[in-house]
Amino acid sequence: MSDEAGGPGGTLPVWAVCGMKFEAQLLAERGVQAVSGLAAQTLDEAIENALAAGCAGLISIGTAGALDPALHPGAWIVPARVVTSTESYECDPHWSERIARRLGVTGGGTLAAVGAPVRDAAAKGALFRATGALAVDMESGSAARRAALHGVPFVAARVVIDPAQRALPSSALVGLRADGTVALTALIAELARHPGQLPGLFRLALDARCARQALARGVAALGVDLALRTEPCTRSSIRPRA
Repeated sequence: MSDEAGGPGGTLPVWAVCGMKFEAQLLAERGVQAVSGLAAQTLDEAIENALAAGCAGLISIGTAGALDPALHPGAWIVPARVVTSTESYECDPHWSERIARRLGVTGGGTLAAVGAPVRDAAAKGALFRATGALAVDMESGSAARRAALHGVPFVAARVVIDPAQRALPSSALVGLRADGTVALTALIAELARHPGQLPGLFRLALDARCARQALARGVAALGVDLALRTEPCTRSSIRPRA
């Protein structure tokens, strides 16, 4: 990938990596190139296609589950690193700092990347103790690794959707498709079998609305290049997790 004049990455686009389709659509409405998906293989392929098309930098952006009990729905985190079960990826410090400044938050800390949803409070607590991560998602690991393999700048910026103390209703997960859309038929069928989940699903809907509003405000504040083109960025690299 050759850079054209005009700042880091020249006129090449910044690509956003999301889990849910609504996140990618929100970004696309604001002129940001975005790919989405919850299945690792599907997402990896989408990221590879984006990189092949030309990419100034990759940002993992969207919602995440809180692991730190102090975080509430709608709170932004701009981590210094992303960790998987085996590897650690440093986010570009200059790009991350600009993002945090525009969002009006203090950046830093760790984001955990996993391969399956962390559903209940006990599992969130165990992951928090094991990693010290502020939050968890399923997309940042793929984005970080692909960025490192291709040597492009990488950052993450995530909005909390569910607090650490609250379990996710199984109905919310049953309805998720691999492409990041929601299968309403499956969700309704699960609710019919377990109607006691309705209050939890309603709380999640309120949290999701808060997170979506925060995401929309944040993307507007970051601009179409998501704060990339101000000064040189660092090429991403892979490190074994200690």
